[in-house]
Amino acid sequence: MAYEWFVSLRYLRAKRKQTFISVISFISIAGVTLGVADLIVVMAVMTGFHDGVRKQILGNIPHVLIQKEGGDISHYQEVVKKALAVSPYIRTATPYVAKEAMLLSHRNVAAVSVGVVNERGLVDLCYTEDVAAAVDMNLVMNARGEFIELQGTGEEATFTDAQLLELLTLGKAGIKELLAAQQTAIAAA
Repeated sequence: MAYEWFVSLRYLRAKRKQTFISVISFISIAGVTLGVADLIVVMAVMTGFHDGVRKQILGNIPHVLIQKEGGDISHYQEVVKKALAVSPYIRTATPYVAKEAMLLSHRNVAAVSVGVVNERGLVDLCYTEDVAAAVDMNLVMNARGEFIELQGTGEEATFTDAQLLELLTLGKAGIKELLAAQQTAIAAA
């Protein structure tokens, strides 16, 4: 008989004087079994939830996205015709407009993207800089200098305290400039 079976059967089959040990063993086994069953159920539910969310998000994202860097596509009808002519499997091609916007309150809010690109801190990253950024950070602040959102990620590398402070300083300066431009635009309106 294998050693593992010998030990397990010794504690599961109690003699008359050791019935309490047997009860404790069964309770322990039942607890572990219930714990594992709970984990399996939770993992199944979360996987289903994750898949549902992924389908909802990805259902709104096209399989192919044609963009022109630095501007709009002036003759989009021709691009749509070319895209549809590429393959018989392409069913539709639809143009859309995508722009960033922010609603302002009386206390004014501004947001800026900062990052480390080629080991240099940059403010207001364009798409190509954002994709190439080793560290990417988004800052949202109000006119009083209070943070509303601060989100930073080491995309391809870690970052130091000094780099974090540099990015915060660059971001605050960019937001201050944006808030001044907002005040000028509001005053002119």
